[in-house]
Amino acid sequence: RPKPDVAFAHFLVPTGLIAELAVRAPVVVMAHGQDVANAERLAPIRALTRRVVRRANGVIANSEHLATRIGEMTGVAPHRVIKRKGETWIDGLRLFGDFEDRTEVDGRDR
Repeated sequence: RPKPDVAFAHFLVPTGLIAELAVRAPVVVMAHGQDVANAERLAPIRALTRRVVRRANGVIANSEHLATRIGEMTGVAPHRVIKRKGETWIDGLRLFGDFEDRTEVDGRDR
């Protein structure tokens, strides 16, 4: 059975949690909004969301506002998608596809 290079999960809970538990590969999760709203409203979902975000190799938010809400709730700021020299990287993971250029994160050179 082939091992994936990376697992990409849309929504923090439940799919991010499932990826974390089921896949033995780096996990990148993407928050869309309703998953964060659910976590803000429900304590059990908030606890699972913190776990997923803290353990993920990469976290993507679809807006700065959502990234701020995730950071406030979990203490972990989501990584932005960064494109440099024709390759896209998230926290050391090389991704393929067309992504728009974004600014560097935390002043770190990728």
